[in-house]
Amino acid sequence: MGAAGASLLMQLACALFYEVLPVRRRDQYPPLFVFHVGGRFGDHSPLDVWPPRREVFLPHDPYLLLGALRDRAITRLVLPAAAGPTGSGQARPTGPGEIGWLTEAPSGWTDAASHLEQLRSAYLYSPTGAIHDADTQLSAASSDLESMVEDTLQPHRCHTEFSQRDDESLLAMGAGPSSVADLRQWLEIFGQRLDETPPRARRRALHHRTALRETSPQGDVVVQSYRKIEATDTFALMACPR
Repeated sequence: MGAAGASLLMQLACALFYEVLPVRRRDQYPPLFVFHVGGRFGDHSPLDVWPPRREVFLPHDPYLLLGALRDRAITRLVLPAAAGPTGSGQARPTGPGEIGWLTEAPSGWTDAASHLEQLRSAYLYSPTGAIHDADTQLSAASSDLESMVEDTLQPHRCHTEFSQRDDESLLAMGAGPSSVADLRQWLEIFGQRLDETPPRARRRALHHRTALRETSPQGDVVVQSYRKIEATDTFALMACPR
């Protein structure tokens, strides 16, 4: 659920995907992927990470992660920073030894080269939503955007709420040309993943979310910060334990 710390950047990517070609809103979900490394960390479909194959589950192996990124031709990458002493996402120093896996992997050089060639931008985020030495800040006051995050962080409530809706109310969600059968299938898949994260982790994520809100005349505004990094820096970060 730490990816909620990058929710505004994910939502901005979705908005830009539709802005480039508005007709996409009719029948396409944005090509947004979440990579679960070393575990399963909750269903992210409320953030428009869908169909379910777009949540990718991997062991903690940087070579497999790099391969998964290349297989999906990822061009924009957001990585979690190693937690600092205050939980603010301060990246720890990394040494040359942490990219040794690139030379040890079978022809790792080819994946490394294509990654560097195709990656257009990379950012660090903190699960708290506030990163040390940020150079990029996003803010939003949309209740619709925030409800997507709350549905992700409170999966039991979300599942109960939508399961109780009748067919007409489900269709009113406006999920493209989805049929009732499509939406019931989503609920079934979502329901199978309700307990991937323990209650304590969900409470902590909700606490971080509350801390991001700033009160303004327009109401609550959520503010998140990120730090841009070079493509070459991403290799060592892939090997960092989380």
